[in-house]
Amino acid sequence: MKPALNLNDLSVVSALAVRNYPYWNIVKFCRHIGVRRNASKPTCWVARVRLNNGTYKQTQLAPVGAFHEGGVDFTEAERLANIWFSQPEIVAAAAVPYEKGANRHLRYTKTAENFTIGDALKDYVEWKRVAASVNYFETTLSLINHHIIPRLGDTPLEEFTSRQFTQFCIDILESPPKYGRQLLGKRVPLETMDHERLRKRKKTLNTLISILRGTFRMAWENGEIESDRSWRLLRRVPHADVPRQYFLTRKQAKRLISECRPDLAQLVTGALYTGCRVSELAQLRVRDVGGHFFGIYVGPMKSCRGRFVCLPNEGMSFFLDQAEGKDEEDFVFRMASGRPWTGCHKSLFKEAVRSANLPDSQIAKPIAAE
Repeated sequence: MKPALNLNDLSVVSALAVRNYPYWNIVKFCRHIGVRRNASKPTCWVARVRLNNGTYKQTQLAPVGAFHEGGVDFTEAERLANIWFSQPEIVAAAAVPYEKGANRHLRYTKTAENFTIGDALKDYVEWKRVAASVNYFETTLSLINHHIIPRLGDTPLEEFTSRQFTQFCIDILESPPKYGRQLLGKRVPLETMDHERLRKRKKTLNTLISILRGTFRMAWENGEIESDRSWRLLRRVPHADVPRQYFLTRKQAKRLISECRPDLAQLVTGALYTGCRVSELAQLRVRDVGGHFFGIYVGPMKSCRGRFVCLPNEGMSFFLDQAEGKDEEDFVFRMASGRPWTGCHKSLFKEAVRSANLPDSQIAKPIAAE
């Protein structure tokens, strides 16, 4: 994620380039405050809210005091923004705000005397906070809070049975996937689920089972429970980790790239050459290209380890071209606006897929083929 601008620092505001749209900072998700630096208008503080229909509504607050007589500073701009955010007509139309940043705490309150699965998860989460990478820890904690705590948190660990485990598995498989803060869809019975959806749900279930196995084993090794029976009854489900594989021909890959806008085309080309995740390419810096290795270095993301990706001659030439003339610490790939790539690539990519007349599932993980 792009670091927030310190709009309270006048030197930062003064250094902002003139452009037709504001520079925004997140106060809370769905509530933003920013600065508009426009060549034909005064430099001013602005605020915006995300509406329930997915669009934004914004307003001008006041001129920036450092540039205009009678203007205000950032603290006063925040106060004016909060007044606007709280107006009844804005509250009625705007999406519910929520705090920025990932949750880093287990949502469990002890209500039972016995040592529960929730108690065991507290120990497991604290160990992962120390041992795991930040991204892995936050993802694991989100899965625990959403799936495990509501279903098993209050269950005494030594009383956990295979029947409870089977019911937990069915609940996870039949529950719809959760995307961000979107409302969950309806539960889908196993017998009506198509193969691909079931495979994806099994993959999620196996991740949760691995978390439970680590939790239960740690509790046993720490002497919190007498027996390892509860750990041994946890079994992963088979046939979950091998998705259907599709391979793009060079002709299909070229057609896909031709339908992307220029900045997205560079990102997609990099993905086709390397097989890297978009998040990995978005964080790739010029110093990671070439150097003492014919390829690129991908820094640690989901795990604590980075890796090297070998490239063919044409791939190496492509990445060297993207890095040409940039500082060593600059990102290799940026949007046309100059901002780093974040999640905004998804809708653009899907649009290019449709324009290229390729099925969505075929390029879920694009790979170039001869």
